[in-house]
Amino acid sequence: MMMADAAPIAASVVTVLYISYHFNLPAGPVMPLVASGIFALAVLFRRRAPV
Repeated sequence: MMMADAAPIAASVVTVLYISYHFNLPAGPVMPLVASGIFALAVLFRRRAPV
């Protein structure tokens, strides 16, 4: 279960470093944007309980 929780974090770190390197942006401000995007995707594709 801990590996499943760590996977989105590792993906966000790699994505932040990629974006900050290629677009010449500081990594600090890009990190909340990427983390918010991953959170939004998690909310959109969450499992819903049957009614």
